[in-house]
Amino acid sequence: MKHMIAALAGLLSFSAIAPAADLVSLRQAEKISLTLTAKPLSPELRKSFLAGQITLEALADKLSTDPDFIENFAMFYTRTMGFQLPFHAYELRDAAENES
Repeated sequence: MKHMIAALAGLLSFSAIAPAADLVSLRQAEKISLTLTAKPLSPELRKSFLAGQITLEALADKLSTDPDFIENFAMFYTRTMGFQLPFHAYELRDAAENES
C-alpha cells in the first residue's frame, strides 16, 4: 500500500506540468511495473522514462529481469498451481502413527 501511495503522490506532483500524452504513457509504464513486479515504478525508472531515455518495451524487458518480477511470478504460479497448500502438522503426525 505504501508503494501505491508513493506512486500516486509522484504522479500528482508531476501532473501539474506534464502534457496529457505523457501522463497516459506514464500510466502505461506504471501498469507494466505493477503487472510484472507488483510494485510501482522506482523513482529512477520513472525519471528516465519521463526523460525519454527508456521506452515502454525496454522498460518491460528491464523489469522482466528484475528479482521482484521473478518473486512475483513464482508467487503467482505457486498460488495458481497449489504447490504450497497449508497443512496441519498434528494430522500428519496422527496419520503416520496410525500407519505403523
